[in-house]
Amino acid sequence: MSSDATVSGTLTGSSNASIGGTLTASSALVQGVVTSSSAKTLTSVGVNELSATGAASYTLPSVASGRRLVIAKTANSTAVLTVDTASTAQTLDGSSATKITLNGFNQNIELMGMSTTRWLVLSSTTVFGGIST
Repeated sequence: MSSDATVSGTLTGSSNASIGGTLTASSALVQGVVTSSSAKTLTSVGVNELSATGAASYTLPSVASGRRLVIAKTANSTAVLTVDTASTAQTLDGSSATKITLNGFNQNIELMGMSTTRWLVLSSTTVFGGIST
């Protein structure tokens, strides 16, 4: 399978494929529900539902102009979920911010890639935890 292949169902092997469904491999790029608390890279486009009930860290994919993605915390817990940019050279809203914190049920943020170094925050919920460095 090529590194940009799309797979439906449950991924049980180790791959760099985008998948729809439940994540069971720690190194996959995912699209769908993410339940593991280990570090992972989110899908480069589409919706990323973060359903970990414990504290967890995620990484945004490399930013590219026109990429659009939504990150939503769907677990009903107060656990803090963090999402970091792929590198410190990639920022949020043109500031020096590189981290998104989601700490409430149904918090979400919508991002669009403006260049190879900048994510634009298109929208976020009113209870959004914030962005920081």
